[in-house]
Amino acid sequence: MKTKAKETKRQRKERISNSNNGATTRTRVVKNKKKYTRKTKHKQMSKEEIDEKFVELDKLMKFLLS
Repeated sequence: MKTKAKETKRQRKERISNSNNGATTRTRVVKNKKKYTRKTKHKQMSKEEIDEKFVELDKLMKFLLS
């Protein structure tokens, strides 16, 4: 059976004080920031797309009411 590496009190204190509660943080590197966006879910629709949605909705309402 292998023995675990022991950490001294000073090493543990240094590890915890220099990080987020002992957890190491990860940095994400984005190579091309123009292509990267965080808001892919909430994309704005163009006026033409909005008009198409209203036309589809109008056709559906006419079909359901007839």
